[in-house]
Amino acid sequence: MSCLKKISFVSVVIVEKDIENGQLESCIESTSVYLSSRYSDYEILIIQEGSSNSHRVIWKNLLLNLPSIRVIQVSNQLDRELAFSVGLENAIGDHVVLINPSVDPLELIEQGVERNEEGYDVVTGVNSTPNSSIFYKIVRPLINKILVLIGSHHEKNSTDFYCLSRNAANTITLASSKKYNLRVKIGQCFFEMTSIVYSQGQQCNYTRKTVLNAVPLAFNMLIFNSVKPLKYMAALGATASAFSLLFASYSFLMKFFDSETVEGWTSTIMLISLLFTILFIILSFMAEYMSRMLDETNKGRPYWIVNELHSKVMVDEDRYNVMERSQ
Repeated sequence: MSCLKKISFVSVVIVEKDIENGQLESCIESTSVYLSSRYSDYEILIIQEGSSNSHRVIWKNLLLNLPSIRVIQVSNQLDRELAFSVGLENAIGDHVVLINPSVDPLELIEQGVERNEEGYDVVTGVNSTPNSSIFYKIVRPLINKILVLIGSHHEKNSTDFYCLSRNAANTITLASSKKYNLRVKIGQCFFEMTSIVYSQGQQCNYTRKTVLNAVPLAFNMLIFNSVKPLKYMAALGATASAFSLLFASYSFLMKFFDSETVEGWTSTIMLISLLFTILFIILSFMAEYMSRMLDETNKGRPYWIVNELHSKVMVDEDRYNVMERSQ
């Protein structure tokens, strides 16, 4: 079988907390067997939150018996997006695969690598059997249109599976100083993109997709990854100030052409309109300055790597870790 192995270096990133309880050892072993039978060089990169005492014995055995495993321990809790970003920054392969073995079939790894070699820098997964509510299906198209404003272009029912070429991985990693949401970063890079349709099944830890958990996530992506909402609010404030000024002018003219106007009404309306005009103009300028400040200072959510464990046997030191065609 070794003569049939591909020479591509494949990095597979897995978030430890995505693996179901009691399935850690079997999951890593099956992933290692799958990769070793197909690729000459590979690594399994595990992102672990802190030092897991409950899994210490398991990791000791895995690192002793299985090759090419790296465990990166971070000090703070991370969501899946940021955990995958940590793995992406530390992966060294020609192809970087972000996968949840609990719900994503391992066959996606080989399919994704093949698509990369066909010229697609980004390969995404699309779930053919999504578990979502009726209201979510109704609201989702609207959310997609809103997210397009910040450059997040993803297919319907897209999953967290990605297979990235080294070129895409490098570009996305360099962009991490600006935006921390991985989906948005990938969507904003405008690489050649394709998708793989598959069924995730129902044996996962993901919550059912509903409006209650989708809308906050959408606003989080919108606000923390773009200053466009702030600019739109600034434009809205400027528009409101213009309407307020027009209404003040209307009130002033009514005093001359309508003899039945209540005394004091014109001056009151003009004063209120003038104050609101000034207020909206000030808020518009403040919003513009805030958008510039946020765009310059937004470096994403921080994380700290406190330790890294690795297998006793790693890759061949005499081989380059990145192939020329993947650069």
